[in-house]
Amino acid sequence: MKLTNSQLVDIIQQYVTIIVDNMNVTDLEDYVTESMCYDLCKLSEEELEETIARNYDYNLFKELADNVITESIQQQRQLEEENYQQSPYNLIPSRY
Repeated sequence: MKLTNSQLVDIIQQYVTIIVDNMNVTDLEDYVTESMCYDLCKLSEEELEETIARNYDYNLFKELADNVITESIQQQRQLEEENYQQSPYNLIPSRY
């Protein structure tokens, strides 16, 4: 069977309607989140900043970047502290 492009589009639309009708709110949220993350991961840093500024707020990208940088620093400090506490050299008495 050979379908036209228009017929294929109709089949796709019907199929999508069936799938979406069978999703609950959580499924829809998960799908949208996954889809948006996939699309946004393809963007360069500049494109991502432009997209966020255009669709939400100009300063949001900078705020999110500051949050991520701060989190990374805190995680690095925590990892260093954990590694220090687990070091076998910490078990050596201080008089040596």
